[in-house]
Amino acid sequence: MGVNIRPLGSAKVKPLAPMSTVLQPEGFNFGRGTAYITTENVEVGSVLLSLPMSQVMSVESAARGRVGLLLEVNPDLPSAIALGLHLLEERALGAASNFSDFVATLPTIEAINSTLFYSEDEMKGLEGSQLQRFTLGRAQAVDAFYDALVQPVTSREAVDPPIFHKSEFTLDKFRWAMGVVWSSTFQFGENEDDVILAPVLNTIGICTDLNQEGNEACPETSIKVDTDTQRLTVYASVAYSKGQEVRLSMPGKSSTQLMLSHGFARARASKLDKLDLTVTLDSSDTLAPLKNYLLQTQLNESINATYEFFYGSSKIDEYVSTSLRMKLLSGGELARYKELLTPTEGEEHRPIVSLRNEFVFTRAVISTCTTLLKQYPTSIEQDQENLAKLSDKDDVESVRIAHVQRILIMEKQILNETMELALDQWQSLLYSSHPNLLEV
Repeated sequence: MGVNIRPLGSAKVKPLAPMSTVLQPEGFNFGRGTAYITTENVEVGSVLLSLPMSQVMSVESAARGRVGLLLEVNPDLPSAIALGLHLLEERALGAASNFSDFVATLPTIEAINSTLFYSEDEMKGLEGSQLQRFTLGRAQAVDAFYDALVQPVTSREAVDPPIFHKSEFTLDKFRWAMGVVWSSTFQFGENEDDVILAPVLNTIGICTDLNQEGNEACPETSIKVDTDTQRLTVYASVAYSKGQEVRLSMPGKSSTQLMLSHGFARARASKLDKLDLTVTLDSSDTLAPLKNYLLQTQLNESINATYEFFYGSSKIDEYVSTSLRMKLLSGGELARYKELLTPTEGEEHRPIVSLRNEFVFTRAVISTCTTLLKQYPTSIEQDQENLAKLSDKDDVESVRIAHVQRILIMEKQILNETMELALDQWQSLLYSSHPNLLEV
């Protein structure tokens, strides 16, 4: 959902009404910033916060500045990058910016808890983890975007005068802007790309509640834009008692995503948490080109595609099973690949080509998970012990380490669960009467 913002660069607009009559800052949310509590009892549907649109930064407001010149010729530029450039432009404008007061309150790199800004020693605590790989990948992406943008936004050959002076667009400043965007934006609507950067919403707590099944249990945040009054309003999705902290829903975020952006993880794993695993073929497999063709034509994926294994799954995903079994077909089994694509009937819940294929499938899953577990310098038991020792400490360093321990535990739980599921499938073959299992 787009947000229509007034043009930039004109005189500052003072709010005609206070942003909130029922919220006051009190306390701190790790990874976000200032927390807000209610000053009175608040009923469902009541106004929590109302912001003039002139104080809300979005992709649309970015397009109204000089950054808009870049967005016009690069309409597919990610929203986060567009907002990062918008933030740098407003920062460079200083007091002339309509957002100068707000920009002045945004955190420095030292105050951002995202793993993107971990020190070398802190990164060692992520060794072997998916979170480490994702953090390094995000850092490389920031560097790559900077390299791609520096010439268009600082050169007179692209825009005269340039959008930025070279001193205003350095790698360190771009990294800061992206860190602020990822840690301080608030999702506006169901699309993850629809985000805004605005007072109060940049630090207000995020609801991370889960139900017993591990699904999100936070009520949907109600945000609306009144085009007549040009205000963005947040309504209470639940009732609050006086003095209660307000936490808003930001749905669909796994603990890994929360760590990448904010530096905190949920207290326990959820069904959103997953590991991306790649099971590669033996380099000596002469059938690799043919298998790659089958995967592309039948499943629309490449031979090096990654598989998602989710926390708390009751079985290995059927799509993952089909793809991996197809990768592992022998020369004599290739002609029967369509059996893997045929829905099963009766007591068998998955297609089976042969006992050999089932065996190599099980071995591939267990071997991949075992290899990944060996990359961690600590065991899950050690991580759990370390987390228990940190439970009563509230200094920043200890809190950071505690969140890392939660991620390490979650990742290893997924690997162990996946191996158990693969073994359960293998053991179930002992009771199967599938005719293809008789062809030993």
